[in-house]
Amino acid sequence: MKKLYPVLFTVAFFVVLELLLTGISLISPWDRMVNRLGVTRTTFLGSHQFEMPEDFLRDPDLFWYRKPNHGRDGFYFNNLGFRGNDLQIERAADGRRMVCLGNSCTLGSWVPDSNNVYTFILEKELAARYGSQDIEVINAAIEGYTSLQMLQMWRKKARLLHPDVVTVYAGINDIVYAPNKEDKDVILPAAACKVSNLLLSFRVGRLLNAGVKRSVSFVAGSAYVTPFDESKGFYRRVSQDDYRTNLVQLVHEVRDSGAKIIFITAPIRERFPFVFTPTPQMDADGKTVQWCWEDGIGPDWIANFGRREDPHREQQHNLMQIQEHPSWPVPYFKVGYYHERQGDSVRAAEYYSLADSLDQQRHALSAYNQTMREVAAGFHVPLVDCERTFSDRKSHKLFAADGYHPNEAGHKAIAEDLFRLVDSLWAHENEMDSMAWK
Repeated sequence: MKKLYPVLFTVAFFVVLELLLTGISLISPWDRMVNRLGVTRTTFLGSHQFEMPEDFLRDPDLFWYRKPNHGRDGFYFNNLGFRGNDLQIERAADGRRMVCLGNSCTLGSWVPDSNNVYTFILEKELAARYGSQDIEVINAAIEGYTSLQMLQMWRKKARLLHPDVVTVYAGINDIVYAPNKEDKDVILPAAACKVSNLLLSFRVGRLLNAGVKRSVSFVAGSAYVTPFDESKGFYRRVSQDDYRTNLVQLVHEVRDSGAKIIFITAPIRERFPFVFTPTPQMDADGKTVQWCWEDGIGPDWIANFGRREDPHREQQHNLMQIQEHPSWPVPYFKVGYYHERQGDSVRAAEYYSLADSLDQQRHALSAYNQTMREVAAGFHVPLVDCERTFSDRKSHKLFAADGYHPNEAGHKAIAEDLFRLVDSLWAHENEMDSMAWK
């Protein structure tokens, strides 16, 4: 019996600690603080979702997915881990069901009211148009997802919902640079995922996990748990060729299920630097590779321009940044914005043009959008081309403050474009000469 004392004492200690932490969480934002402690600037696959066990579970195929029946900050994730009300797997016999695959842009990360997310707007508009039928538009998007994860989401969850139509909004995470390998080369053992999910379901486990990660980061002297290794080359999470392959595979598998598929290109805000993850840049000597995060274009930078710092002093700082890092686009943008505020439109346009020419992530996303257009044309997939339709509008008014997520107005614009397409296709779906749904 005495041999069991250490085991019993250890179990009792962790039980008491778990109860204590649970009590603390009831009177303080403990879970949020632990999440913040454990999230470094970029970690697994260049995405922080994998490092937030309070909200996400790990999976060998999806890498991460939302905890079912879980809510935070006004967001609720239903019995399937999707944003919105709980769902029945079985659909109405005479109804129509759409499933929208995507990332944080489709999820509506910057839109706290679900009623203002394009999937829910679309559901209301279609229900009003086809009032005699039961219409469901399911938001199956997860933050940080690439086209590969959307393909896996289709196979593991979305396919089981037997949708009539599937939409795919992808690209923005595919272009992200990840530490040393692509998504397709990542191996997560199923057993390890199960054990990890079990341990991280306890507050004690999450606290230990966060402490270990922060300690490793501190000892390594890096902001990254998994540092980038220049000697191994630079990898986007999904290469452009693999992006094409994933889209083609989605077309085949969705159509094989009897459903129709629609593509949505990712909109790109004009002039605003598209820098939200580390990007390899050449230093002034043209040889040294740096990982450029480029802090400073945050959610409130433009709104607070000149309020917290003398704009003339900041202008001098940005000009020095251009001298030190001539390939970084953000300082050029800031200098251009300064000239715009000073009324010098010529100098502003000059620096904006330089910032745009150096913004490799913007050009990469545009290239991936073109790949989606080519796949859509080759396989007769209906396309909502948000990159082009947003540019036809006053696009800066359609984005959240971070510059790449649609805001409420942006979601409304996407819903309008998608409604017109779906309404037109449903109206002609029985015509023998229609190529749209082939």
